Amino acid sequence: MQNAGLGAVLALRHISPEAAIPNALFATWCIVSGSILAKFWSRKHGANRPSPLPLCRHKAIRRPRLQELRGNTIDARHAMFHTHHRWRWCMARIRCRKCGTKFGNTAGKCPRCGTPTGPRQGGWVQGGPHFLARLNLIAPAIAILVLLAAGIAYVWHKVHNEPASITRTASASATADDLSPRTLDALLLLSPDQLDKVDIALINLLCAVGLRGSENLNVQQCIGTLNTWALNIDWETKRNFHRYAERPAEFKNSLAYYRMGMLGTVLAEDLQIQYNPTFEQRQLKTELVAWSLQDWEAFYSDSRDIFLHGLLTGRRFGTCSSMPFLYVALARRLGYPVNLASRKYHLYARYEEHNGRHLNIEATENQGFATPSDEELKNEQFVMTDEEIRDCGWLRPLSNKEVLGICLFNRAHCLRSMKRYDDAVTTLTQAKRYVPDTALMRRVVEKNKVLTRSMQTEDHCHALWTELEHTQLPSAGPKADYFRSKKLQLRQFIDQSTNIVEVECSISNLLSEAKAYRARATDYPNQLAAEFPPRQVLANREPFPAPLGQARRSTPKVTAPKVSQGS
Repeated sequence: MQNAGLGAVLALRHISPEAAIPNALFATWCIVSGSILAKFWSRKHGANRPSPLPLCRHKAIRRPRLQELRGNTIDARHAMFHTHHRWRWCMARIRCRKCGTKFGNTAGKCPRCGTPTGPRQGGWVQGGPHFLARLNLIAPAIAILVLLAAGIAYVWHKVHNEPASITRTASASATADDLSPRTLDALLLLSPDQLDKVDIALINLLCAVGLRGSENLNVQQCIGTLNTWALNIDWETKRNFHRYAERPAEFKNSLAYYRMGMLGTVLAEDLQIQYNPTFEQRQLKTELVAWSLQDWEAFYSDSRDIFLHGLLTGRRFGTCSSMPFLYVALARRLGYPVNLASRKYHLYARYEEHNGRHLNIEATENQGFATPSDEELKNEQFVMTDEEIRDCGWLRPLSNKEVLGICLFNRAHCLRSMKRYDDAVTTLTQAKRYVPDTALMRRVVEKNKVLTRSMQTEDHCHALWTELEHTQLPSAGPKADYFRSKKLQLRQFIDQSTNIVEVECSISNLLSEAKAYRARATDYPNQLAAEFPPRQVLANREPFPAPLGQARRSTPKVTAPKVSQGS
């Protein structure tokens, strides 16, 4: 029974009220069954135990015990009134000590000899009708069952008639099937007005489907986890509200500060939500503005660090790309007017207060609760111009349409890190519909497309260079020096050129010429053996020399080597 009670308390605190019902039922069953068994065993094993006081059952008096009593008739009758802890209302028969006549205990004197019996009084005595005796056994069980039924009804009412503030998104989504899309394609078919009615968590999770790290993603299970966490946060917020009511100055006299502070405290302390330590250490060593392309590819290599499912399952690590989404999704379930907002290289949550003011919430704090002002967000770490703020939509609440654009951008970066370049370009094209329609944002989208295509070409160059390294060039004969010279010129060109398309074309031409020369040499076995002796396996092959994004050395510009197609 103790375990059942502990399970009910833990279920209410960390899971849901429905999970506490089996524990409550088991605890109640222990109480009822324990009472029944105790009654049964006390009657079975205590039948021969002498009664400490005389009993009166259905007008029958135990004479031996009554004769042991000393005093007048009232004493004996008074003893019969208090014989046992089980009491029933009935009229008992008593015997006059003087003449021995039996009469009712409500009479004031003996009807035969007139001996007074004291003041008229009835009493609670042992005995009574048969159904009253049975009622003595089942009355506690009936009372407990009634209380249990009332408790279950209350829990059911709370669960199925929750305040609209907690289940607002779920109820709104249930009104129409098109507002609760099951796939990303269905989500992209919605209009901007319909997108505003879709759960922001659902938008985020659908954009994570099919990426590395989301192989076991269950969208509905994640939505259920968010609903459970919202109930837990709501309970903690109400339980500690007296702190804000008694000492509002500690919370800056702001209800928004108290609410979001409680939300962040529960996430950090109870649910162990934290920023990914790997990226935290990397940012301490190198600022974001100094990150290389390879650093950003590592950042987007695992979708669990970018989207919500990494916070709702497993290790519960996140980054500034996912943790603000968690704050906003939970706050909206609690009925708080919270939106997502952005600045350069960063996302945060924004609480819109009723007096026209707003509160910025830094969602990536592991040890504290930060509320930076707009000026701090504008000028600290990454300075932003007014033009950038206006054209990129920074430092203001974002609509669900713009939120979808951010999620699609993140999805495109994850696809690019997976080397799915065509899908990344397609996703960037889709994101263009949802980002602010300004010249700056259009340039950003096009720049990312060009970068994606360049990375695709560079990967192709890597493959071609690897193939060239594995292709046997003539080591003797009239063409040996020719191919050796062409390969050196090509390497110098690759090392100095920034045009990845010309690099790809040059490697392809030299590779094609080398393959064609070897194919013609196969017609002359003696020439083939002389010019292409058995290959020696090299321990360290020469890697592709010029990865995209590295700084080029300041050397004179060279042109691509012209590779002849003849022999």
